[in-house]
Amino acid sequence: MAVSNSVLKPLDIVVVKGKWFVPYHWAIMWRSMSQYSHCFIVKDEKGGVFDPLFGGILNRNVSDYKGREAAVCRNKFDLTPHENTELLEWVKLKQKTCKGYDLRAWLGFATCIKAFEDEDRWFCSEVPYWMFQENGYRLTNKDLTFPFPNMFVDRPDFEIIFEGKI
Repeated sequence: MAVSNSVLKPLDIVVVKGKWFVPYHWAIMWRSMSQYSHCFIVKDEKGGVFDPLFGGILNRNVSDYKGREAAVCRNKFDLTPHENTELLEWVKLKQKTCKGYDLRAWLGFATCIKAFEDEDRWFCSEVPYWMFQENGYRLTNKDLTFPFPNMFVDRPDFEIIFEGKI
């Protein structure tokens, strides 16, 4: 069964499984020890998403991943509508100031050297991680330099509300 837009709520994190024949998917799956290689934030009930890709934080739709295996993770923070709006506004601000995908993070990712991180560029799992982390909804006690997509599947702060094909 495919995920329908009726299942999705703003701030859900969709975590997509990688493909072994795609080199950067393989690298993420190897480094994170998980099959998940990408994630993005749901921004509305119609399936609109904030999707950090090579062009920056793009406005896309969950249907762009039709046929891919994924998990939809919902936070357990019991947020008010106002808090939801504040978090979505945080992402919109980062989207406006984003200078593209953080390709240098790949060097840091491979070497674990934080100096390669670019504060004006983002990779996929950084956006939802920092959206919560910087706004008082701590996912980790110590700030992570390189959060992986599978963190949202594995964290007790999230529940998987759907698993299967988009």
